[in-house]
Amino acid sequence: MNEMVGLLELAARVLREHPDAPAVVNAEVCHRSGHGLLVSLQLGYAARLREITDAVASWALALDAAVQVVDRKSYAEIAAYGVVGGQTVWVWDHLEPAQVIELLDRTGESFEGGRMVFDPVALLSALAVRAVA
Repeated sequence: MNEMVGLLELAARVLREHPDAPAVVNAEVCHRSGHGLLVSLQLGYAARLREITDAVASWALALDAAVQVVDRKSYAEIAAYGVVGGQTVWVWDHLEPAQVIELLDRTGESFEGGRMVFDPVALLSALAVRAVA
């Protein structure tokens, strides 16, 4: 029980320390395979790929983390897994299949193996350059 309380306090601390970060619509403590108990911060669903990637990349920069896109069969998870105070903080959103295709097209990356990992600055730059071109 103490671990749960500590993680809830960590979630509040992370949100307080990043007041200008993209909006979080749900904060909770959950268990994820391979990660154990962690802080989950779900972002509000945005309709456009650029809004979603900008939000996740902004949080990735705040947490000193990479941006990961993982195939979850009916959607793709776009997330940043950071470590704060020795605990995992997971900030995430969804990508629809069409958005994954757009991301592949705009970054030139491959989704072989069902996973892509991006440096957040490189991802922001790639999408900004492709959007102007």
